[in-house]
Amino acid sequence: MTLITAGGPVTLVTAGGPVALVTVGGPVTPVTAGGPVALITAGGPVTLVTAGGPVTLITAGGPVTLVTADSPVTVVIAGGPVTLVIVGGPVTLVIAGGPVTLVTAGGPVALVTVGGPVTPVTAGGPVALITAGGPVTLVTAGGPVTLITAGGPVTLVTADSPVTVVIAGGPVTLVIVGGPVTLVIAGGPVTLVIAGGPMTVVTLVAQ
Repeated sequence: MTLITAGGPVTLVTAGGPVALVTVGGPVTPVTAGGPVALITAGGPVTLVTAGGPVTLITAGGPVTLVTADSPVTVVIAGGPVTLVIVGGPVTLVIAGGPVTLVTAGGPVALVTVGGPVTPVTAGGPVALITAGGPVTLVTAGGPVTLITAGGPVTLVTADSPVTVVIAGGPVTLVIVGGPVTLVIAGGPVTLVIAGGPMTVVTLVAQ
Protein backbone atom coordinates (compact mmCIF):
# COMPACT_ATOMS: atom_id res chain seq x y z
CA MET A 1 0.00 0.00 0.00
CA THR A 2 1.21 3.50 -0.83
CA LEU A 3 -0.29 6.46 1.02
CA ILE A 4 0.47 9.99 -0.25
CA THR A 5 -0.92 12.92 1.72
CA ALA A 6 -0.38 16.67 1.65
CA GLY A 7 -2.48 17.24 4.74
CA GLY A 8 -3.33 15.74 8.07
CA PRO A 9 -3.89 14.40 10.58
CA VAL A 10 -3.19 10.86 9.35
CA THR A 11 -3.40 7.69 11.44
CA LEU A 12 -2.11 4.52 9.78
CA VAL A 13 -2.75 1.19 11.52
CA THR A 14 -1.37 -1.91 9.82
CA ALA A 15 -0.83 -5.52 10.83
CA GLY A 16 0.91 -6.31 7.55
CA GLY A 17 2.98 -4.76 4.83
CA PRO A 18 4.70 -3.45 2.89
CA VAL A 19 3.54 0.15 3.43
CA ALA A 20 4.99 3.31 1.83
CA LEU A 21 3.84 6.57 3.43
CA VAL A 22 4.76 9.92 1.84
CA THR A 23 3.51 13.10 3.52
CA VAL A 24 4.23 16.82 3.37
CA GLY A 25 1.84 17.53 6.23
CA GLY A 26 0.99 16.25 9.64
CA PRO A 27 0.46 15.07 12.25
CA VAL A 28 1.08 11.43 11.23
CA THR A 29 0.68 8.42 13.53
CA PRO A 30 1.64 5.07 11.97
CA VAL A 31 0.97 2.07 14.22
CA THR A 32 2.30 -1.17 12.77
CA ALA A 33 2.66 -4.73 13.99
CA GLY A 34 4.24 -5.78 10.70
CA GLY A 35 6.36 -4.43 7.93
CA PRO A 36 8.25 -3.27 6.05
CA VAL A 37 7.15 0.37 6.45
CA ALA A 38 8.71 3.34 4.61
CA LEU A 39 7.75 6.79 5.91
CA ILE A 40 8.87 9.93 4.07
CA THR A 41 7.75 13.23 5.58
CA ALA A 42 8.55 16.90 5.04
CA GLY A 43 6.52 17.91 8.08
CA GLY A 44 5.47 16.72 11.47
CA PRO A 45 4.80 15.81 14.17
CA VAL A 46 5.24 12.08 13.54
CA THR A 47 4.61 9.35 16.11
CA LEU A 48 5.72 5.89 14.98
CA VAL A 49 4.77 2.87 17.07
CA THR A 50 6.09 -0.43 15.74
CA ALA A 51 6.51 -3.96 17.04
CA GLY A 52 7.73 -5.22 13.67
CA GLY A 53 9.93 -4.09 10.88
CA PRO A 54 12.01 -3.03 9.19
CA VAL A 55 10.96 0.64 9.27
CA THR A 56 12.58 3.49 7.30
CA LEU A 57 11.74 7.08 8.27
CA ILE A 58 12.99 10.00 6.16
CA THR A 59 12.11 13.43 7.55
CA ALA A 60 12.97 17.06 6.88
CA GLY A 61 10.95 18.26 9.86
CA GLY A 62 9.93 17.31 13.35
CA PRO A 63 9.23 16.39 16.08
CA VAL A 64 9.41 12.59 15.70
CA THR A 65 8.55 10.05 18.39
CA LEU A 66 9.59 6.43 17.82
CA VAL A 67 8.27 3.68 20.06
CA THR A 68 9.82 0.43 18.89
CA ALA A 69 10.11 -2.96 20.54
CA ASP A 70 12.43 -5.12 18.48
CA SER A 71 12.23 -3.91 14.90
CA PRO A 72 15.20 -2.32 13.19
CA VAL A 73 14.42 1.35 12.47
CA THR A 74 16.42 3.56 10.11
CA VAL A 75 15.86 7.32 10.41
CA VAL A 76 17.23 9.64 7.71
CA ILE A 77 17.00 13.31 8.69
CA ALA A 78 17.50 15.61 5.71
CA GLY A 79 16.53 18.83 7.46
CA GLY A 80 15.56 20.31 10.75
CA PRO A 81 14.88 21.13 13.42
CA VAL A 82 14.06 17.56 14.48
CA THR A 83 13.42 16.30 18.00
CA LEU A 84 13.69 12.52 18.07
CA VAL A 85 12.48 10.50 21.06
CA ILE A 86 13.38 6.80 20.95
CA VAL A 87 11.96 4.20 23.32
CA GLY A 88 13.44 0.85 22.35
CA GLY A 89 15.73 -0.18 19.56
CA PRO A 90 17.74 -0.85 17.50
CA VAL A 91 17.72 2.49 15.64
CA THR A 92 20.09 3.79 12.97
CA LEU A 93 20.13 7.56 12.36
CA VAL A 94 21.57 9.26 9.29
CA ILE A 95 21.54 13.05 9.67
CA ALA A 96 22.48 15.36 6.80
CA GLY A 97 20.96 18.46 8.40
CA GLY A 98 20.07 19.92 11.72
CA PRO A 99 19.57 20.91 14.41
CA VAL A 100 18.68 17.48 15.85
CA THR A 101 17.81 16.60 19.44
CA LEU A 102 17.89 12.89 20.24
CA VAL A 103 16.31 11.59 23.44
CA THR A 104 16.56 7.84 23.99
CA ALA A 105 15.64 5.57 26.88
CA GLY A 106 16.78 2.44 25.07
CA GLY A 107 19.12 1.21 22.46
CA PRO A 108 21.21 0.39 20.66
CA VAL A 109 21.38 3.62 18.62
CA ALA A 110 23.76 4.29 15.73
CA LEU A 111 23.96 7.97 14.77
CA VAL A 112 25.73 9.08 11.58
CA THR A 113 25.73 12.83 10.86
CA VAL A 114 27.41 15.15 8.38
CA GLY A 115 25.70 18.21 9.85
CA GLY A 116 24.72 19.73 13.11
CA PRO A 117 24.13 20.82 15.74
CA VAL A 118 23.32 17.44 17.33
CA THR A 119 22.26 16.92 20.94
CA PRO A 120 21.85 13.29 21.99
CA VAL A 121 20.45 12.76 25.48
CA THR A 122 20.47 9.12 26.50
CA ALA A 123 19.62 7.18 29.65
CA GLY A 124 20.48 3.90 27.95
CA GLY A 125 22.73 2.49 25.34
CA PRO A 126 24.84 1.52 23.59
CA VAL A 127 25.12 4.64 21.41
CA ALA A 128 27.49 5.01 18.45
CA LEU A 129 27.87 8.56 17.11
CA ILE A 130 29.85 9.26 13.93
CA THR A 131 29.98 12.92 12.87
CA ALA A 132 31.88 14.97 10.32
CA GLY A 133 30.49 18.23 11.71
CA GLY A 134 29.33 19.87 14.87
CA PRO A 135 28.64 21.19 17.39
CA VAL A 136 27.73 18.01 19.30
CA THR A 137 26.45 17.93 22.87
CA LEU A 138 26.22 14.43 24.34
CA VAL A 139 24.52 13.95 27.69
CA THR A 140 24.47 10.36 28.92
CA ALA A 141 23.73 8.54 32.16
CA GLY A 142 24.15 5.16 30.48
CA GLY A 143 26.36 3.55 27.95
CA PRO A 144 28.60 2.53 26.42
CA VAL A 145 28.96 5.47 24.01
CA THR A 146 31.29 5.65 21.01
CA LEU A 147 31.86 9.07 19.40
CA ILE A 148 33.85 9.43 16.17
CA THR A 149 34.26 13.03 15.00
CA ALA A 150 36.21 14.93 12.37
CA GLY A 151 34.89 18.28 13.59
CA GLY A 152 33.81 20.11 16.68
CA PRO A 153 33.11 21.43 19.22
CA VAL A 154 32.02 18.43 21.31
CA THR A 155 30.59 18.57 24.83
CA LEU A 156 30.34 15.33 26.80
CA VAL A 157 28.37 15.17 30.03
CA THR A 158 28.61 11.63 31.36
CA ALA A 159 27.89 10.10 34.74
CA ASP A 160 29.17 6.54 34.80
CA SER A 161 29.11 5.26 31.23
CA PRO A 162 32.31 4.43 29.40
CA VAL A 163 32.78 6.86 26.51
CA THR A 164 35.22 6.30 23.65
CA VAL A 165 36.02 9.35 21.52
CA VAL A 166 37.89 8.90 18.24
CA ILE A 167 38.98 12.23 16.75
CA ALA A 168 39.97 11.86 13.11
CA GLY A 169 40.24 15.55 12.30
CA GLY A 170 39.91 18.98 13.74
CA PRO A 171 39.82 21.45 15.18
CA VAL A 172 37.94 19.81 18.06
CA THR A 173 37.09 21.36 21.41
CA LEU A 174 36.17 18.62 23.87
CA VAL A 175 34.56 19.47 27.20
CA ILE A 176 34.24 16.47 29.51
CA VAL A 177 32.18 16.51 32.71
CA GLY A 178 32.39 13.08 34.27
CA GLY A 179 33.96 9.87 33.14
CA PRO A 180 35.46 7.47 32.32
CA VAL A 181 36.48 8.71 28.86
CA THR A 182 38.94 7.14 26.41
CA LEU A 183 40.33 9.40 23.67
CA VAL A 184 41.90 8.17 20.43
CA ILE A 185 43.23 11.18 18.51
CA ALA A 186 44.50 10.76 14.96
CA GLY A 187 44.24 14.43 14.00
CA GLY A 188 43.98 17.87 15.45
CA PRO A 189 44.20 20.43 16.80
CA VAL A 190 42.36 19.28 19.95
CA THR A 191 41.46 21.39 22.97
CA LEU A 192 40.47 19.50 26.12
CA VAL A 193 38.53 21.00 29.00
CA ILE A 194 38.10 18.39 31.74
CA ALA A 195 35.96 18.86 34.85
CA GLY A 196 35.90 15.18 35.76
CA GLY A 197 37.59 11.92 35.15
CA PRO A 198 39.17 9.50 34.79
CA MET A 199 40.40 10.04 31.23
CA THR A 200 42.75 7.91 29.12
CA VAL A 201 44.46 9.29 26.02
CA VAL A 202 45.30 6.25 23.91
CA THR A 203 46.93 7.88 20.89
CA LEU A 204 47.97 11.47 20.26
CA VAL A 205 49.27 11.92 16.72
CA ALA A 206 48.81 15.66 16.41
CA GLN A 207 47.26 18.45 18.37
